[in-house]
Amino acid sequence: MSDWRSPEMLAEAASVGNHAARPRCTGVSDLSPLSGLSGLTELDLSYTKVTDLSPLAGLKNLRQVTLSKDQQVTIPPSLEETIRRD
Repeated sequence: MSDWRSPEMLAEAASVGNHAARPRCTGVSDLSPLSGLSGLTELDLSYTKVTDLSPLAGLKNLRQVTLSKDQQVTIPPSLEETIRRD
């Protein structure tokens, strides 16, 4: 598991062929740099500062997004079936 300090670092790693990204337990809060990563299939956002998943709404290959049990997040309808609570 990599230690992601910013969404830009996460996007850079995911854009070079990583289909799963796990920035859990980091200060990542802005997912907009990930909005164009069409190959992203898994994203673990548990224990992050993310509150809005809207930037991920257009990612058709995204199959699983993991969130903390009590994490309050805005979830677009297109992602509802991908959510898993940790």
